[in-house]
Amino acid sequence: MWLIAGLGNPGAKYNRTPHNLGYEVVDLLVRRHGLRWQNLSKWPAMIAGGNFDGDKLYFMKPLTYMNRSADAVRPFADYYKIPTKNCLAVCDDVNLPFGKIRLRESGSHGGHNGLRDLIQNLGTQDFPRLRIGCAPMKPVHDLAAYVLGSMWGEGLELAELAIEVSADCIETVLSDGTIKAMARYNGWSGKPAE
Repeated sequence: MWLIAGLGNPGAKYNRTPHNLGYEVVDLLVRRHGLRWQNLSKWPAMIAGGNFDGDKLYFMKPLTYMNRSADAVRPFADYYKIPTKNCLAVCDDVNLPFGKIRLRESGSHGGHNGLRDLIQNLGTQDFPRLRIGCAPMKPVHDLAAYVLGSMWGEGLELAELAIEVSADCIETVLSDGTIKAMARYNGWSGKPAE
C-alpha cells in the first residue's frame, strides 16, 4: 500500500505557484489513472484511491497548508497502517535549479517547512521524497513571496515539463522501486536517462 502526498496550499490563489508543485504532480497522476478526488470529512485532505500493479494506492493533497502537512498525512497513514517507507512526499525545492527533480529515500528537511513538519510528526526522516526544483532564475528579495507567486514564462514551461517527468518518476517508483527511479530520473536534464 502506498500514499503519495503532494504538498501545497489549498485555494485558487495558490494555483500555478512554485509552492504548489506537489499538488500539481498528484493532480496529474489522478487524471492519468482515471481517479477522482474526494473530500472525506474524516481527513483534512483531498483523497483519491486506486490500484497500481496490484498495490493499493492513495493520492493526497493535504488541506492543512504546507506547514501543517503532517496533520493530514500522519493520521491517514496510521489508520491504513501504511509504513513510512511507502509514504512518498512530493514538494517544491528552492535549492534545486528550476525544473530539476531529485528523489531520495530519506533525508533532512533541507529548510522545507512541509518536510520539516512530516519529519517531526512521523518521528523519522526515513520516508521517500521527490523534490521539484524552483530556485529563482534571478535574485529575489522575498523568498516567501516568490514561492507563493504565480509562475510565468520560462519558469512555467520548465515547471510543466518537470510535473510530467515527476509523475513518470513516481510511476517508476511504484512499478520498479525507488532505487531504479533514482537512477533513471535524478540526472534528468530534459528527458530521463536511458
